[in-house]
Amino acid sequence: MILNSWNPPLLNQMALPPCHVLIQFYVHQGKLSLQLYQRSGDVFWEYLLISLLILYYL
Repeated sequence: MILNSWNPPLLNQMALPPCHVLIQFYVHQGKLSLQLYQRSGDVFWEYLLISLLILYYL
């Protein structure tokens, strides 16, 4: 499953493109894995990581 943070109709209203572009959930060797693709890290990176870990363990 891939979550995409891009919303093309709103790109012209954004000051910057989203830092985290794609979040991918996949099964590797029988275990759930999560991979984050991002263009840069900002000051709120820790909150993103915590929210992704909560989502992962749900």
